[in-house]
Amino acid sequence: MKMKSILIVLIILCCTKMGYAQEENGGSSPKFNIETVFANEYAWRGITYDEGLVIQPTLTMSLDKWTFQIWGNIAAVEKDGFPRNHELDFLAQYSFEFGDLTLSPFLQYYTYPDQEEDAALELSLSAYYPIGDFTIGTTLSRDIKLGIPYLFGYHDVSYEKELNKDLSANASAGFGWGTKNFNRYYVGMDKGALNYVFVDLSLNYALNENVVLKPFAEFYIITDSEIKDLTNSDIVNFGLSVSIDF
Repeated sequence: MKMKSILIVLIILCCTKMGYAQEENGGSSPKFNIETVFANEYAWRGITYDEGLVIQPTLTMSLDKWTFQIWGNIAAVEKDGFPRNHELDFLAQYSFEFGDLTLSPFLQYYTYPDQEEDAALELSLSAYYPIGDFTIGTTLSRDIKLGIPYLFGYHDVSYEKELNKDLSANASAGFGWGTKNFNRYYVGMDKGALNYVFVDLSLNYALNENVVLKPFAEFYIITDSEIKDLTNSDIVNFGLSVSIDF
């Protein structure tokens, strides 16, 4: 909890400092977004943590190339013996642009209030490259707190098509893999593997210039039989996101 408090203070100080600096230099002002997701379960990297209704609020502040985010998971309904699994995560990210290529290193701190599970801190690097209506993305994440030198990779191709001025369709497909150390800690098996493949489908409907509704469906196929035996079967997750800019 002490580490979490320190991180919150640092984020607030950084946001305040950069906001004042931008105002003094005549630069852009910070932009804020609140998003709330309602879904039938919470799955992270192909592993189900909560089944039943989950509520996942996110607060995001963007300032030029910086992004700061606080994300939470609240298990509103217990189902099939899964316990409530409250989570509170913090993210700080900076983006570099090299023509059409975007590189975004970020820190993400995972905390689990009122639980015995150790908090985790990851250093990650994402890369995105658009090709027409498609975007190729990849993210590599490494632990820097637990003392476990694991690596997790996430790679996808996404597609977005504007249907009219208020509605767009989105689809993405890809896969995730974990090294032996990642799977030993989070899954309980002593080998690296291609953990899952996935498909995401969603619609973005703009109610106005600030409010967006997004119904979505996510499909995860667990590709390793040992992971499936130790964790969960294939996943179908669906829900609704409500996003407000201000």
